[in-house]
Amino acid sequence: MAGLLAAWLVRGLDIRSFAVLAYGGYLSMVPIMLWLALIPNNMALFYALLFVNMAFSEFAWAVRAVLEPTLFPTNIRATMIGLVRVAPIALYSALTYILPRSACGSSSC
Repeated sequence: MAGLLAAWLVRGLDIRSFAVLAYGGYLSMVPIMLWLALIPNNMALFYALLFVNMAFSEFAWAVRAVLEPTLFPTNIRATMIGLVRVAPIALYSALTYILPRSACGSSSC
């Protein structure tokens, strides 16, 4: 749903304005943190706030996908985009195996 909303919004905004709008995901963490501190038992509110945060996350992905081609010269674009993405992908893959073990503590899981 957020992707469809992003496609509609980007038609009315220039790319810089849309990129700034994508930072709303960062700002949407404030109400989530307040929810955690003040009313953690209201799960409906939490899911609504999480939905808003994830919509802004989709906006950020859209901005990244649009701006990547403008950042790198055509002849090395694929290599540079691959280099930009390799660290987070490798870290995610490694943490998939490392974090569950660290959550077990001293007991065996």
